[in-house]
Amino acid sequence: MAFDGNRDGYLNQAEARDAAEFRAGDYNQDGAMNRAEFSRVENPREFNQYDTNRDGLVDAPEYERGEMREGDHQQRELD
Repeated sequence: MAFDGNRDGYLNQAEARDAAEFRAGDYNQDGAMNRAEFSRVENPREFNQYDTNRDGLVDAPEYERGEMREGDHQQRELD
């Protein structure tokens, strides 16, 4: 399941927020965010850090990994 960072089969609050952010950013709903779409939900300067396969798109697994690298899950768990 995409965005289930701890692989427990459920989305916790932080994981659900990441999934919602991704859906909000993926304006054309093609399953990936281009640079313009990414800029809707994240700092556009971070695009290349998220686009790990360098195809010009950030898909759900890349976004999930990027959020984990950014520490958003850990911080949000404390909120």
